[in-house]
Amino acid sequence: MTSKSRSQASLFDGISFLMLTMVSIAIIFVSLSGYGNLQNSIIDKAHITSYLQDSIKAMYYLDASTLSTFSCRDEPYYCNQPDECRIDSSKCNMGCEELETWTGISVAELLKRDLRDYDGTVGTGLDDKYGPAPAPGKLAARCAFMKILEPFSSGGYTYIVDFKKVKGTTNQVPQTGKWITNNVEVTSCDTEMGQNKLVVNAPFRVFVSKETEADNYIISICMWSTRNVKT
Repeated sequence: MTSKSRSQASLFDGISFLMLTMVSIAIIFVSLSGYGNLQNSIIDKAHITSYLQDSIKAMYYLDASTLSTFSCRDEPYYCNQPDECRIDSSKCNMGCEELETWTGISVAELLKRDLRDYDGTVGTGLDDKYGPAPAPGKLAARCAFMKILEPFSSGGYTYIVDFKKVKGTTNQVPQTGKWITNNVEVTSCDTEMGQNKLVVNAPFRVFVSKETEADNYIISICMWSTRNVKT
């Protein structure tokens, strides 16, 4: 083999080795980057899940009357009459001021009063009433979650809170009027499917008449990123 051939062979081997090294380094960096992104995603989901769990716990400690100063801030998807709110901001009303007189009663207790007369046969669920008497449990929950989950709403997340009665099978409790959500186009946790949806469930026992007689419910918070909240 001539000197020229040896030089060409050495140059080819050098280029091949360099290319192999570059490809190996690229694979290592891509793998490390993907692993890091996956770890960040898992950590973020863990933090959000923990926050949602704490949100449910907060319902037991929040005095309903403290929510009376909250307003929908001219955001139609929180207001009782979203169409009117879009036309005239002075008509934006969420109704939280009605909670002013419910001093010393937690949001969870109001929710349980609201659910105490639930009758699946006629489709009554969260209707802010206990029989003919007012029991604004759903209203209190709407006002509370609006404030508690405000960081996520501002970040482009949609959330909805569902209640399901556990009796043999899990049946969703119908909600009259406005849903406990920040997106008027969403009606149920179950209607939104996707791998990025986070769901947190917690037991919610409601005593009907005697302490030995109780209905078991599941409170579910579903949240997913939509990047822009629909109005």
